[in-house]
Amino acid sequence: MKKLILIISIISLIIPVIVYANAAQPIQNPEDQTIIFNENSGIRLTEETINFKVEENLYKAKVEVEYNLKNLTDKEQNIDIMFITSSVKSADFKVKVNNKEVNDIKKEEDIEPPSNWEVSLKEPIIEPISKKPLDKSPNSYFRNTEDISGATFPVTIKPNETIKLNISYYSDSGFYNYNEIINTVFSQLYYLTPAKFWEEDAKVNLKVEFPKDSNIEFYSNILIEKVNNYTYKGTLNKIPDKEWLFSFTEKKGLIFNTNYRFRHNVLIGLILLLLFIVTRIVKSKVNKKYIPYLLYLLMIPFILNIKLTYGAYFIPLLIIYSIINSPIFYVIFIVIIVFMIKKGFSKNRL
Repeated sequence: MKKLILIISIISLIIPVIVYANAAQPIQNPEDQTIIFNENSGIRLTEETINFKVEENLYKAKVEVEYNLKNLTDKEQNIDIMFITSSVKSADFKVKVNNKEVNDIKKEEDIEPPSNWEVSLKEPIIEPISKKPLDKSPNSYFRNTEDISGATFPVTIKPNETIKLNISYYSDSGFYNYNEIINTVFSQLYYLTPAKFWEEDAKVNLKVEFPKDSNIEFYSNILIEKVNNYTYKGTLNKIPDKEWLFSFTEKKGLIFNTNYRFRHNVLIGLILLLLFIVTRIVKSKVNKKYIPYLLYLLMIPFILNIKLTYGAYFIPLLIIYSIINSPIFYVIFIVIIVFMIKKGFSKNRL
């Protein structure tokens, strides 16, 4: 059982995970009874604001979404809205209309996706520092044949009225932890294209906030600007034809501004080799013996900055564990103790 838990834990560390979200009005197609997004709702999305507030450990973010929806008809509209999100079961999933909380929320998993909606995302996760695709990242994250998770809730909009719809929840970050990477690359995916099913086009505001004391490198497939060291903002005049995917990683310990383990260790190795050569030259030409040792001391910070793989950390521990649990270890240990005791008695006799 313990081995099974360990295997599951290791798999969860290395498989990239994606989370997703957005809303539109679902209806049932009278011809084949499939769910589709309503393209003639008579409701316009005038503005959409999405704000990701990433938590300190980067593994989770609070997502706050605001929609301004206007009823373009002279009739009261009673509609259901489907919000697609992998965090549908979260107890923190909240919906408000004009600041009044909506309690009638139907949360579902494994829903058949609307047949007239297809995800517009054919790109891998990008490593934020190098701006290159991660080697083992999938080239796309969703097929229209796969089931989705979502929450459906009722909304009433009076004739020609504009309402403010607020949705908030906590979203687990996707993460990439393969051995070629030093610091974990996190990611979030937000589906923007379902909003295209509302009438006309909409202004879209994007915002990502990180903890104020964090040192983060950030990449977004939609251009947004860096406001300060922990805030990124962007505004679009219309809903784009692709989904919003962004990735981020800590820069802690990346002294060469690279998050790739091999490249980092090669640079460390070259510096150590250079220091060793310089030390040998100095040792042969300088009479003061302590100077070469000072140069050797300069190597220590670089040696400590060698980035080992998880396997490299795990194997020595496994060897130590195996030795400690071996009967031979205890025999050798007893022999050493007996030898030391005998040596102590011999000294006392002298």
